[in-house]
Amino acid sequence: MRRRTASVFLVRRARGGSLAEAAHFLGINPESKRLGYTQLLNRRLRISGTVRDFEQALDAIIAEILAAPAIDYRNRREALST
Repeated sequence: MRRRTASVFLVRRARGGSLAEAAHFLGINPESKRLGYTQLLNRRLRISGTVRDFEQALDAIIAEILAAPAIDYRNRREALST
């Protein structure tokens, strides 16, 4: 769940939009999960005062990803599932 949540946050930061849109882009079904863990993570970050650190880490990861050759992981996952 932590990896999925981090992935949803990264996609939202890189592409914009809502958490639900980011989850849909990744093929994660937010309707069945309701992104509960994401909400829990948001709450914990606010309580601990580490939201800014978390966002800076996400920005650093996004910069690294954008500097590398593009891989369509959604397409890759769909191709591997068949």
